[in-house]
Amino acid sequence: MASLMKVYKLWVDIIAQNPANRHELTSQQRHVFSAEDPEKPLQDIVTWDEYSILVRGERILFFSGEFHPFRLPSPGLWLDVFQKIRALGYSGVSFYLMWGLLEGEPGHVRTEGVFALDGFFNAASQAGIYLLARPGPYINAEVSGGGFPSWVQRIEGSVRTTDPTFLNATKNYISTIGEIISKVQITNGGPVILFQLENEYSICEGAPSHEELNFCLEKDYMAAIEQQFRDAEIVVPFVNNDAVALGDWAPGTGQGAIDIYGFDNYPFGWGNGYASPENWTQITDPLTQYNFSQHQSMSPGTPFSIIEFQGGAPDPWGGTGADVCAEMVSNIFARVFYKINYDFRITIFNLYMMLGGTNWGNLGYSSGYTSYDVGAAIIEDRQITREKYSEIKLEAQFLQVSPAYITSKPHSPCSGCYTNASALMTTRLQGESTNFYIIRHSNYIVTQSTSYEWRANTSQGSITVPQPGGSSTLHGRDSKFHVTDCDLGGINLIYPTAETFTWRRHGSKSVLVLYGGEDEIHEFAVDSNLGNATTIEGSNVRLGKRGATFVVQWDHLDVYLLWRNEAYQYWVMDLPAPEPLDLHASPSRTNSSVIVKAGYLLRNASISENTLHLTGDVNATSTVELISAPPGCCSDVLYDGNRLQNISNTNGRVSGVVPYIDPKLAIPEMESLEWRYLDSLPEGEEKSLYLSTQGGYAYGHSVWLDSTYLGSWQGNPAIQNYNQTLQFPQSLQGDEHYVLTILIDNLGLDLNFELNTNTMKSPRGLLDYDLSGHNSWKITGNLGGEQYREHSRGPLNKGSTFVERQGYHLSGALNSTKAEWQTRTPQEGLSAAGVGLFATTFSLDYPQGYDIPTSVYVTIPTTHQSIVNNTGPQTEYPIPEGILNHHGGNHLAHHLLGSGRKWGKAGRD
Repeated sequence: MASLMKVYKLWVDIIAQNPANRHELTSQQRHVFSAEDPEKPLQDIVTWDEYSILVRGERILFFSGEFHPFRLPSPGLWLDVFQKIRALGYSGVSFYLMWGLLEGEPGHVRTEGVFALDGFFNAASQAGIYLLARPGPYINAEVSGGGFPSWVQRIEGSVRTTDPTFLNATKNYISTIGEIISKVQITNGGPVILFQLENEYSICEGAPSHEELNFCLEKDYMAAIEQQFRDAEIVVPFVNNDAVALGDWAPGTGQGAIDIYGFDNYPFGWGNGYASPENWTQITDPLTQYNFSQHQSMSPGTPFSIIEFQGGAPDPWGGTGADVCAEMVSNIFARVFYKINYDFRITIFNLYMMLGGTNWGNLGYSSGYTSYDVGAAIIEDRQITREKYSEIKLEAQFLQVSPAYITSKPHSPCSGCYTNASALMTTRLQGESTNFYIIRHSNYIVTQSTSYEWRANTSQGSITVPQPGGSSTLHGRDSKFHVTDCDLGGINLIYPTAETFTWRRHGSKSVLVLYGGEDEIHEFAVDSNLGNATTIEGSNVRLGKRGATFVVQWDHLDVYLLWRNEAYQYWVMDLPAPEPLDLHASPSRTNSSVIVKAGYLLRNASISENTLHLTGDVNATSTVELISAPPGCCSDVLYDGNRLQNISNTNGRVSGVVPYIDPKLAIPEMESLEWRYLDSLPEGEEKSLYLSTQGGYAYGHSVWLDSTYLGSWQGNPAIQNYNQTLQFPQSLQGDEHYVLTILIDNLGLDLNFELNTNTMKSPRGLLDYDLSGHNSWKITGNLGGEQYREHSRGPLNKGSTFVERQGYHLSGALNSTKAEWQTRTPQEGLSAAGVGLFATTFSLDYPQGYDIPTSVYVTIPTTHQSIVNNTGPQTEYPIPEGILNHHGGNHLAHHLLGSGRKWGKAGRD
């Protein structure tokens, strides 16, 4: 590993100047209108043009991450996630709502407890996050039935069509959820500024060609959904996410057209799983799927918008695990493929997912397991240790301080242009005075480095850099985002060969933070009228004057000119502003932020009486250093309310230490707990039994005759249904009463991605049987069916087993005098094929002031989460605080299905 790059600083007197004039736009802002009155806007707070959306007249770079409240059903942790996304420099979050969780019983939309949404909206506002609402009714989202309630299977008409039976089924949900969201639109002081209709309403089964994928779209259907939400008083702009960039529903395309056109793209695909994440031959090049000229032809009056871009990749049954997915969609992937999208001046950009979370309560579909980590930037247990998180921060913070980017003109990418290397491709984004150059390998798969010189158009003329000689280096699977004539608050940065993290101007001084990779040599140039430069830290720095500029070249430097991995520890925190701005992103914030080196995470910053107050997290003893702040700040720094230790002031930079003390944890050993066991099978001259069952991919079934085990199908990740003939163990006696028990997994309903299909109606359960002389059957599901009684955990959580119908899996059930509990541990397992519940209680006493992610490691299924142990791959189950009591008692239950053998033991971490 290369040594850390050191810092340089220019010691000069700078006279404040007015920023260079920005490009005067001739475009017209667009508004939302109703069909009834096309002359009167519904609101004037959120508008848009071909460059970006505008909030109260200010251009907003809407970079967002996907996060679903139902996949983290612990409302007390939502603020934590929003703050981690806002700390990236992202301004927004996109979220789905799942109809099937909220209206499990027809006519009753329930939004109480963990399904209440007020806390979600309040946490977003508190963190300074704008929201893109995506309530469906169809969401796909790798959830059961694509988000539809299971009772939609019974309606006669086709789903996602204008069939009256389907549209009538949506009305209660849309009117109820529409009203809830309408109250938290920005027009009512809330965080919602954009709203998506339907989801990927684009792809038809049986299309004769790629260009005709959308041949079956129903304009009347899209218009009907739009009208329902407008009737619910949704007044912010409508967006869509075309599954393929075909221009479906773009403004001007007729009935059903939306306000802002967007699409989705996943270069690595979605849900396939890959054993070799370094194999980039599996990638579909985005440049073959969309470009700026195509956008201009499809939707010239709206910003370039990708509503879903690859932030992770879900793992299928039998896959390699979420960590391998994270290696595939990694920081390296982000440096190449996220920057491809900047080629097109993208200003609405949503990563799916930013935090994947967990498929609690059986909400997932049959091709996925409990974890929905997907290798996202924020881990399922909310840690931000994946390097991709920090790479996203470097990119977003640069764009947030580059207003010229938003109104630049993208040129077509070309190989061998702007550099002397034919192996490199460059895209120029041309501004009024500022230009951007994105340089990548023409063949992005290569792992070899390429040396190059770069020809830049600047205010000093055309310049070839590096100027003092030598060359720049582009490592394999990397790309660079260069800028020329960047206005740093009145100071012109002519060019840097390093990439820019951020800059701020406070008073008469501007601060610029650049970074580079290992084994790279960099330089930058500024106007010579700034005076002589002085190196105050570091070595191997050469200062030279070339014409009208100063050139500074270095090997590895710190603080202002950083090694990339050192830059990960730097944070840009916006200071609180008066309402309605608060902590939301705004181009007017250039002088109302601080730059701080602070280790693992900074959440908030504020200034009071010449003291900087910081809140954040550390996972090791960390140095906190104030790099840039408003004039007069700060003589003192408090971190989480405590003064920094060893505080000092060196070269005008206040710094100190935040100590970290390892928490003392007393985590119970699962093997030593007192466990109780309860049998969980449902109550209840033939030679054999023929069965045809269906439960979704990787499902299984087991069969008993009275208490005699007949056999099982143990499942396969590629099979949704199975036919089996089972032999009876002995001849059955005439005139005797026998009970056949068939237990079938339901791993979620199929999605309904293709429009002219009804795949979500594919049934679950017993499809066919043949038993001579016996044709009376009883089917048992969850207690109450659609009139489910336990509303707090949702309609999908419970199954049909005896303990679930009796509630013996719930907290407090161990004290029940009705249940015949036995003493048995999960390590002992089941004595024979069957279903059993193992339950225990334990207490935790974690120290206050720590966020301690906790997981249970098991090789057996659990009540709220499920695995198929013979298929895998999941064995670790994060349980967030709020579900797990970190400061008191807990109840843990394991529901085991044994197919003719004992199950393995459970562990913990």
